[in-house]
Amino acid sequence: MARDAARRQLGLPLDRHLVLFVGNPSVPRKRYALACQAIEVVNRSLPTKLVVAWGMWHKDIPVFMNACDALVFTSMQEGSPNAVKEALACDLPVVSVPVGDVAQRIGGVAGCELCADEKPESIAAALERVLRRGVRAAGRAAVQDLDERRLAQQVIDVYRSVLEARNGEGALVEEHRRPRVAAARGAS
Repeated sequence: MARDAARRQLGLPLDRHLVLFVGNPSVPRKRYALACQAIEVVNRSLPTKLVVAWGMWHKDIPVFMNACDALVFTSMQEGSPNAVKEALACDLPVVSVPVGDVAQRIGGVAGCELCADEKPESIAAALERVLRRGVRAAGRAAVQDLDERRLAQQVIDVYRSVLEARNGEGALVEEHRRPRVAAARGAS
């Protein structure tokens, strides 16, 4: 979806940089306050608004991701955050603190930045670089391995290989029995 069309649909300003925060701001481990502090620093040199995506239908999240210029990810504890993977699928630049598997997900993705530390100034500097570049990330290719059709095919392939191996063992067992039966008949 085009950025301006997504912004119009959501009633967001067309003339400002928008940074997306996905998560419940009241959950301490998401560190909404840290994201706000980073945006305050960015606003000293670049007018930027923090947009919170929480308490809405999941189908609306891609609209927010297409409307915004970057995702800021400040969680202190995560495994493999869906918000980062979804942002990459929308080619939304990600600026994140080092948490979970984010370094592996965004490493090598043009337009994304992993912060060296969790200081608001470091996050703000990375956000400002991303916002000044003004281009979408090349993230979709980085999450192709998560495509549900590809994953479903991989599961089917595993089942097929197990069945083939099982059928192959059955054939081998039968093959080993036949000579014995033939030998036993010839002996009588």
